[in-house]
Amino acid sequence: MHVSMTFNNDGSIDFVGTNGSNVNVDKYIGNGIGGFTLSGTYPANNLGFGTPRLAKSADLNADGLKDIVVLNTGAILNYCTSLLGTSTGSFSPFVDVVGGKIGSVNIGEFNGDIYPDIVCNYFGSAPNVTLYFNDGAIPTFTVTQVLATSPTLYRNFTTIADFNQDGKLDLLAVKTGTVNFREKLNIYLQQPIPTLTVTSSNNIICAGESAVLTSATNGAHTLFLNSQFLGNGSTTITITPTITTTYTVGALGGPSTVDDICPFMTDAIFTQSVSTCTGIEEATNTNLVSIYPNPANDFISIAVTEPVEVAGATTIHIINALGEIVLTEKATSSSTTLNIDNLTSGIYFVKIKSKNGSAIKKFIKN
Repeated sequence: MHVSMTFNNDGSIDFVGTNGSNVNVDKYIGNGIGGFTLSGTYPANNLGFGTPRLAKSADLNADGLKDIVVLNTGAILNYCTSLLGTSTGSFSPFVDVVGGKIGSVNIGEFNGDIYPDIVCNYFGSAPNVTLYFNDGAIPTFTVTQVLATSPTLYRNFTTIADFNQDGKLDLLAVKTGTVNFREKLNIYLQQPIPTLTVTSSNNIICAGESAVLTSATNGAHTLFLNSQFLGNGSTTITITPTITTTYTVGALGGPSTVDDICPFMTDAIFTQSVSTCTGIEEATNTNLVSIYPNPANDFISIAVTEPVEVAGATTIHIINALGEIVLTEKATSSSTTLNIDNLTSGIYFVKIKSKNGSAIKKFIKN
């Protein structure tokens, strides 16, 4: 099979053909009046790994040049490769995209960026239709979404089109059915990609302490934390990391209105900072000082329970979870109010130091 396209931008239709032998694809340049001239032959696979059977064209890396994706049929497995167009009108060496029991390949933009994605249908022991997101200008196809599964074989046929005219590409696949329904046309309508945010109750915690991650989506999407099922819609989960840890929350889209599921996923990444809090553990002389409110938002009041005998003799330090002094104040009375509005959310320590001793107490800035 071949793909027709203008490869040299002269306005005439050209095409790339697969000849069913060796490992090459051939590019033919049209003259505008029905004639074509062979202008190049390009390897689309390694010898012994199949022969080109199907070619599709798209601008995979958004550089304004036409690229091709080739499905190569092997003895055991099929291989999908990509060849990027160059400014001289040729193609760069092929790059492997994916291998397996692939029956057909289609190209379309599914996840809202400018890079076309690839849809493959698989046959064999685990038949399915799988979408490979194009990650960018390299291009690479590393993010996969299984759009549909079937206990029986999918036919070697998929079609991409906007079936419900909502501006988003949908997918049609043919799969075998039951005894009474031998074949079945399945339409998978593209669902909105979820929006997702993740926040923590405390941006910085000490090792061994807990924080609450809150994830929020724009609908009743299924949520996962590092692939662990969380639930549907907005949800919270308590984490107790011992070191600074990055968490990935995924939101899986809703069902198709026609048949099966069409799960489009988005991810949000949150890094929970964890400090060892070395050197700022709370002292035993905690009756020296009290803090309120705790947790606090804009202001905290610090009350020193012993008399302040000499003005300025008591020093108040605000220390973050990394052990850094972020605010210093001299206490001239038994009660001092500090503005902490400029501090980021997290764990802090109030260190009171006077000629009679010192104490450290912890508070939380919301």
